[in-house]
Amino acid sequence: MEQQPSAAMVEAKPRPRSLLDRLRDRGLAAAGLSSSSAGAFLVLVGGAGVSYLAQVATARIVGVESFGLYMYAVAWMVVAATLSTLGFHVSLLRLVPSYRAKGDWGAMRGVIRFSVSGVAVTGVLVALCGAALVLYADQVAELRIALLIAMAAAPLFALQLVGAALVRAFGGVVSALAPERLGRDAFAVIVLAGLVGLGLAPATATTAMTAMLASGAAILAIVTVLGWRFRPAELHGASQQTALRDWIRPTLPLTVIMGADVVMARSGIIVLGLLGDARGAGIFAVAFSLSILTALPRMAVAAAFAPTVASLHAQGDRDGLQALTRRAARLTLAGAVCVAVPMLVAMPMLLGFFGPGFAAGAPAATVLVAGQLVAAAAGPQQHLMTMTGRETAGAAMHSGGALVGLLLCFLLAGPFGVLGAAVAISAGVVVWNVAMAWFAYTRLGLRPGLLAAKTAPSQI
Repeated sequence: MEQQPSAAMVEAKPRPRSLLDRLRDRGLAAAGLSSSSAGAFLVLVGGAGVSYLAQVATARIVGVESFGLYMYAVAWMVVAATLSTLGFHVSLLRLVPSYRAKGDWGAMRGVIRFSVSGVAVTGVLVALCGAALVLYADQVAELRIALLIAMAAAPLFALQLVGAALVRAFGGVVSALAPERLGRDAFAVIVLAGLVGLGLAPATATTAMTAMLASGAAILAIVTVLGWRFRPAELHGASQQTALRDWIRPTLPLTVIMGADVVMARSGIIVLGLLGDARGAGIFAVAFSLSILTALPRMAVAAAFAPTVASLHAQGDRDGLQALTRRAARLTLAGAVCVAVPMLVAMPMLLGFFGPGFAAGAPAATVLVAGQLVAAAAGPQQHLMTMTGRETAGAAMHSGGALVGLLLCFLLAGPFGVLGAAVAISAGVVVWNVAMAWFAYTRLGLRPGLLAAKTAPSQI
């Protein structure tokens, strides 16, 4: 006699998702994108203000030459920290929401432990290699010590990036951004002012880098506490599972992408520093920092965009992805224009606060802002690549844009200084975004940026 299914079995059987369910999910995704992006944008704007004031204070305390050396050391610290993450601070934004949607808590527990331990070991190894290179190179004493401190700080910042990614993936978008954006630079300049003001250390790049090291340790502690607070309760009793192939596969392309991102952002400072123009490196760092204000809306949208893309992609909802892409592009460009226009008007005044000589960076800042507006019109395309499993293609396009910017920087920074470096970096940004837009249209079946429409040429 055939056994009839029990009522409990019938109730446990999942109900097929209707069109109404999918439409409601898309509406919730769009609403969540707007609300999370608004909160993230407020944090980013506040953080930009804090960072600006901190840089002004640092430049005033240590002077333009030492400030340039300090920013040069910070640039190498960021390079080392980003490479040490192995791309896990990006892949976790895709893996964790995907495992959560599937209820695979064991795999989530496994990838968290694997990523944190892997980044810690890699960070130490990268720091040791970097320190060896610093000791081998012929540098002035102030810069050599600052670079050694930067290498010591790199593993802390790498772990902080991964921890913040986990908080974002758990749903704490604003909480993930706040410690780094609002606390890092503020804490560092407070420590710097205290050390110099109390006569405990001289006003040099070395002291400024020591303050940044202390700030990195404090922010890492805060992010660790937030990670425990936001982690799902289901993780506590889950048995750890391993899927090394799925976790390691995106490591190389994501590392390339993040390395390219850092090169694109820091190559102007690094090239000018390598050319021995510490003053120019400091001026470019300030100009670039101000231009990044235009990118804040894109960063804010991307903070909520990335996990939402991963969830919609896991459900196979291409129409939902298209709608999300269209909305993200509109939000980023509208926000970027609102930031860029008043900032360009006030640029001479903003640069003047840093002290004599910094106003020379106004033309470079204008060029850099123009490049960011192009990127804003395209929307957060990088996250569209990484969150849909196209890390390899994304890495190729990003590294191509970064390479164009770096090569042009070496060609233009020598004869044209800070302005030449700015033109080079903006050219790399444009090349990169055009390449991603073409890929999204031809390979993902999604119309990119402001061209987004309800229909697309192909399926994902």
